[in-house]
Amino acid sequence: MRFVYPWLLTGLLLLPLAGLLGFWVLSLGARRLAGFVSPEMQARLAPARRAATVVIQVSLMLAGLLLLVLAAARPQWGRAEVRVQERGRNLLIALDVSRSMLAADVHPNRLERAKADLLDLLVELRGDRAGLLVFRGRANLLCPLTTDRAFLRQALDGVSIDSAPRGETDLADAIQKSLDALESAYDQNNAIMLITDGEDLAGRALDAAKRAAARGIPVFTVGIGDPRGAPVPGVDGTGTLQHQGVPVVTRMDESTLEAIARASGGTYIPLATSGTASTTLGAIYRQHLTRVAAREFEEQLERRYIERYQLFLVPAVLLLLGTALLSRGRMAGGRARRGVTVEASASAVPHGAVLGLLLAVAFTGAARAQTGVTTALPTLPPAAATRAATNAPAVPPGREGARLAQRLFRRGDYAAAAEAYLAAARGVEPAEANRFRYNAALSRYKGGDLDGAAETVHPMTMLPGQAAAAEL
Repeated sequence: MRFVYPWLLTGLLLLPLAGLLGFWVLSLGARRLAGFVSPEMQARLAPARRAATVVIQVSLMLAGLLLLVLAAARPQWGRAEVRVQERGRNLLIALDVSRSMLAADVHPNRLERAKADLLDLLVELRGDRAGLLVFRGRANLLCPLTTDRAFLRQALDGVSIDSAPRGETDLADAIQKSLDALESAYDQNNAIMLITDGEDLAGRALDAAKRAAARGIPVFTVGIGDPRGAPVPGVDGTGTLQHQGVPVVTRMDESTLEAIARASGGTYIPLATSGTASTTLGAIYRQHLTRVAAREFEEQLERRYIERYQLFLVPAVLLLLGTALLSRGRMAGGRARRGVTVEASASAVPHGAVLGLLLAVAFTGAARAQTGVTTALPTLPPAAATRAATNAPAVPPGREGARLAQRLFRRGDYAAAAEAYLAAARGVEPAEANRFRYNAALSRYKGGDLDGAAETVHPMTMLPGQAAAAEL
């Protein structure tokens, strides 16, 4: 097994802290709830939480986080053969290794700065082939075109001023050797990057640039160094190189590099001595060389590791969902009530029951209209009054009686609850009395007494402006 992002596995060290945090959060919530809600009210608002449930919930959370971290690290094992059609460009990098590249006007010197920036360039070569050529008196191909970044990086690490034969800097030979290394059949996909301080002591670079233009290969010249000049270090690495007692000064020749780029259809880019992010070779590649057309290379058969993160991600999600499902949540059914109101009591009855009650009222009203029976006053029906007087226990009027009726309703004693609601409706304000009568009708309907329910609620439908009548 291998991981694509093994550094993410350090997150596993935080799991014990996450477990302690989970226990602390749950206990803090329980303490805060106990601070302003009595135990009796807590039992009505939410189910009791057992210690075993807390342990299971935190354990599921930790297991889910463990698998989630493993999935994020992208575990892989086993290999499968995959046919890959690569698409990219061919880039030949020509790097100047003459002694003038040791000038320290760029930190630490021109050559080391160019090598460091080339490492940045390698990161941008996604799917592109690159080769490395160094030149001084003559050019020397160190790495042919390849997609092997490790081999190219190894060749770059070993570059020094001794990597090419001594002699006068010959830009023309560097360009010609680069052209020879590029496949002529794919010139529209080829490009040359010439990295130098621009001193062409041989003086034939412009002709070589024109030959590159004839093949349609642009030469992107990258000037490194200070045009004002800098002394060349001595042969032993100390002091300054001198010629006839005069210190040798090297200056970046921008005019030569501009002429080469212009003649070949490329671009001249001065590599800033400050090393800003906008002038790194990686940025230059993104801005300029991506204009070169990419081509499809030959189809290759690669053996790639098989992704296995799904085996960890799916159970991680299920475990975290299980953690959420074990939360206390709310009490089911009618235990979570705000008070003894029409809305609160009605929530204990399914919506279908309310609809059935309304249909029963409508049917009873229609039957009475056909038989000539009408109700003129919103008083308690005679049959209901008789039942309330004979069967109902001593029920105090108002909300105390309504609470007693509500307890009877919860126990399933719907007939007694209806009588208690009717008894509670005596001696209170008309609006509140109508709410209690409405609850009595619902209780009778719940108990199967449809006629009694219709008989109880029907008088309220005769009163315009009443809240219950408006709802009906």
